[in-house]
Amino acid sequence: NLLEWDQDTYMPEGAIDFRSAQSGLVTSHTHKLRVGAKFKKLLSALIDIESGNILDPSLSFAQKAALTAWRRDYLKETKLPLSFVKNFAAIATKSSSAWSQAKKESNFKKFAPHLEKIVKLNQKKAAYLGFQESPYNALLEPYEPGSTVAKLTPLFDSLKGGVKELLVKTK
Repeated sequence: NLLEWDQDTYMPEGAIDFRSAQSGLVTSHTHKLRVGAKFKKLLSALIDIESGNILDPSLSFAQKAALTAWRRDYLKETKLPLSFVKNFAAIATKSSSAWSQAKKESNFKKFAPHLEKIVKLNQKKAAYLGFQESPYNALLEPYEPGSTVAKLTPLFDSLKGGVKELLVKTK
């Protein structure tokens, strides 16, 4: 987060390649810790990794919820190869910088190649994670656990008419 903040505020012009490498390195180290044997051992002492059963019934509701989330994240993270995680972070950093510049210049064509890379990487990520029905379900899960395209489509469809009306009124 500090690297992203610095990139958005104080990073010198022309330092994006170095920052991209830094982001990839920091993210890959974090990934190693989150899927490593030590973390797995500590997590396994509190929750059964396979079944999700909490092993210590004396834990508070919040502690149990945290364990469940950590297990979910661990299972997802272990599906992602380290080289992919590092590459994704580096490309996302460069893409963010390109988006900022393209937005200032109102020049989508400058950002389009970066967007294409991010879309392809997300498609690959969905394949690594595995999914049912839609690749977007795999990408949606970390942000809205339990949500799926099938569940959200009717919600967005019901909102569409009202949003269109608001857009017409604001013109």
